[in-house]
Order: sequence, then structure tokens, then C-alpha cells
Amino acid sequence: MRGKMYSTKEIKAHMKMEERYGMLSLVFGDNIEFKNQILFAIDEINNSVDTKPFIYDRVSVKSPNKQSICLEFHDDVCRLGGEYFEEILQKLKIKKCEADI
Repeated sequence: MRGKMYSTKEIKAHMKMEERYGMLSLVFGDNIEFKNQILFAIDEINNSVDTKPFIYDRVSVKSPNKQSICLEFHDDVCRLGGEYFEEILQKLKIKKCEADI
């Protein structure tokens, strides 16, 4: 899938980093195009790296129009998760994460 890259207006990034743990949540509403763009970026990066995150596809029970793809690294001793997240954000042309986490 090639085409338009979406900006922070359409996809909101939320990141949490703790000792040996990292999580990036990409919230896109319920637009399948945004979801496909995120999954394409993940596939591209996964094809070029050895370490891969756990990937969760989340849909809010109370509001099905609130969907997200969450990427998590557990026991990330070498801190590879941060670099992975930066590549995802760069591919999606997201310049900053939301300040709520």
C-alpha cells in the first residue's frame, strides 16, 4: 500500500517509556485507511529489524469509533523499542506525541 502519509491531525501518538518497557499507541478513530497506513509502516520496519514488538489492535467497548494499534516492548534491556518507535513515527510523519501519558 502506497499513497498519502497521514499527519498528527488524523493519527494521534501516545508513548510511554519505563525501565525495560515501552509502549506506543497510535489512535486513528475508525478509519480503515489510517489503520492500513499504520500496519503498512509496521510491516516495512519489521522486515528490516530483528526485534519486533507485541502488537495489539484495540477497539473501545463503549465507543467503537475509538480504535488504536498499540506496540509494546517488554523486558527491553537494550532499549531497542525507542528506536523502533521513532522509525514508526517518522514513517507516519508524526512529529510529536500527545502530552497526556
